[in-house]
Amino acid sequence: LTITDCGLACVAAACHGLTSIDVSWCHHISDTSITALAKNCPRISTAFFHKLPLLTDTAVIDIIRSSATRLRVLDVGGSPRITDATVHALGCHCPNLETLALDSCWAVTGSAIAVLAPRVPYLRILNVHDCRDVDDSTLTQLSYVCPRITQLGLRGSHSITDRGVETLVANCHTLEVIDLYGCTEITDNAALALASSPSAGTLTALDLRQCGRLTEAAVEAVARRCPNLQSLGLRPNQRITSGCVTRLAVGCRKLRIMELGDCGNMDD
Repeated sequence: LTITDCGLACVAAACHGLTSIDVSWCHHISDTSITALAKNCPRISTAFFHKLPLLTDTAVIDIIRSSATRLRVLDVGGSPRITDATVHALGCHCPNLETLALDSCWAVTGSAIAVLAPRVPYLRILNVHDCRDVDDSTLTQLSYVCPRITQLGLRGSHSITDRGVETLVANCHTLEVIDLYGCTEITDNAALALASSPSAGTLTALDLRQCGRLTEAAVEAVARRCPNLQSLGLRPNQRITSGCVTRLAVGCRKLRIMELGDCGNMDD
């Protein structure tokens, strides 16, 4: 099924009471029909515009201004033309935002996210995979002003260090999902801080893949302190042994997904 601007514009013209829209992966959708949605459907609270290569700030800002305080969920991840302009508009118009996905929006910067954070105090879910310059200062600001955050995607944030993670878990006490895939600067200290924080009891998913500086100590801390963990990614890591896996099996009985591929010290 191919959704075009014409089809979506017809929906917008006919359904003025629309509150939720998902046109993710509809590659033919452009600003034209998204602007039509903004003009005709001012009650939208949930908008999924994931992987729309033609989408730009102009149309998204039209939605933001139209929906304003009603907007709770916005996903523009994978839309490469989105920039800091969209983030700034959210800060000006959408104080009730709860979920924001900006993954692979390469023109969005950590500094813009830091400025946004105090303006969206109800934010619970944030995905900034592969955004530029997301660093410890971004995490620090986010943790101070959005302490209720439960899910955080930081994949590919190479500037994040132990200090950022330590500050995050010291202030955000109900974290459930943390994706640190490819955060290559973090060490055991970050995992130890997480395992010693209040979020150790709420954590259900932790991705530490491509974090090559972690050792057995990190895994043992997670195994001891994170009993509700259901998903854990560790590959590839030559320091992870079968003993670690045994401790995880004992301490994390709710585990459903464990990624250990290319952990070279595993034996039978």
